Amino acid sequence: MRVAAVGIGGAGGRIVERLWQDNKRRDTTYLGAACAIDTDTEALDELDALPDDRRYTFGLSETNGTGTNGDRTTGTAAIEDERLEVRRALDQLVTSDIDAILLVAGLAGGTGSGTTAHIAAALREIYTIPVYCLSVLPAGRDNGAATNTLQALRALEATVDGQILFDNDVWLGSGQTGRGSHRDAERDRCDAAGCVIRSW
Repeated sequence: MRVAAVGIGGAGGRIVERLWQDNKRRDTTYLGAACAIDTDTEALDELDALPDDRRYTFGLSETNGTGTNGDRTTGTAAIEDERLEVRRALDQLVTSDIDAILLVAGLAGGTGSGTTAHIAAALREIYTIPVYCLSVLPAGRDNGAATNTLQALRALEATVDGQILFDNDVWLGSGQTGRGSHRDAERDRCDAAGCVIRSW
């Protein structure tokens, strides 16, 4: 099975970049295509493995390219303004050898939470292949992140064919928040595991 992976927002982009790097090292590939889309141009610039033409900024009129600052409403407005443009950008990923589309997003932030279900719905309007989502749940007890995540999960349930949930809290371990003295150690663990998820 070969998938087209789309990283949405900061966490999604970092994970897809790691998948891209892993895929290139394998004899038998599982990624037919990959890209990252974000409202934060700086976050996209930090992705040095994905080619430039596989990194897309959207929502400039809403965010000025600086991201949503955790505001789900801003993320939703950004994708509503540019839904067709984003869909056209993703069209080039889906070729005849692609069996499914995998959206990858952290649901705590405004971009991942506010846009992923809209992108899934836009893709399902034109493709008959399944659309799945790797949904990254936040670590910690931040109320805003929890609200974003709950609303995003509800929206995604109605728009994707299935979700794979990655629980950052469980991964970090009991009693750890990802902050303070554990920050570098947890980043190293995440890098070693092949996924970069910034929960601090």
